[in-house]
Amino acid sequence: MKTIEPVSIWDNGKSVNANVISINVTGGVLYESAVFNYMLMNIDDEGNQKQLVQSSLLMKGDDYKNWGEDDDYPYTWAALPERLNLVITGNYVPPITEEPNEVNI
Repeated sequence: MKTIEPVSIWDNGKSVNANVISINVTGGVLYESAVFNYMLMNIDDEGNQKQLVQSSLLMKGDDYKNWGEDDDYPYTWAALPERLNLVITGNYVPPITEEPNEVNI
């Protein structure tokens, strides 16, 4: 998952900012194309997730050939203005939710 510059999305009568994108390969044709499922989500400081948008994108042709072994490429490709028009700001790092254990010395 990647963090993105916030994007306002209308959700149940109010604007909510999507701040994270998740992309997963869901299908395709080997050596020809790939289908990606993506979700735009709002994740707060406590790690609570709200899915705002879910859809899919088809990568084929030169875009598919240029993919190679770069795991970030599908995110960069999907974020381009001709697709989702997003600005990726970094890797999503979930908040630490556990209390640290006390160490007695």
